[in-house]
Amino acid sequence: MKHITASENWLFEIKEVRAMRTKSYGAPYSAIVRLIIVNGELSIDGLMFKENEAGTIADMREIENFITKTLGFNEYSYDRYKNGEKTKKKKVIK
Repeated sequence: MKHITASENWLFEIKEVRAMRTKSYGAPYSAIVRLIIVNGELSIDGLMFKENEAGTIADMREIENFITKTLGFNEYSYDRYKNGEKTKKKKVIK
C-alpha cells in the first residue's frame, strides 16, 4: 500500500500515522511515533519513549520498514535540537 490509494469513486491519501510500540491494541505502550506527510514529503514529527527508556536501532529499522514498504517513501526528515537551535535533517533509507 502506498500513501495514496484509489477506489472506484474516491482517492484516499494518508496524511498522518500515529504508531505505538506495544504487542497488542489497547495494551500499555512504551513509545509513540507520529509520521506526517506534507506536500509529498514524509517527516517524523514526534518520537517519544517512556521515561528512562531509549529507542534502539531495531526500533528505527521497524519504523523505516513501515515507511518504505507500506507508505512507499525512501527518505524522511526530522528535526534535531542542539544548544537550543533547531535544525532539519534528512535521512535516505537504504
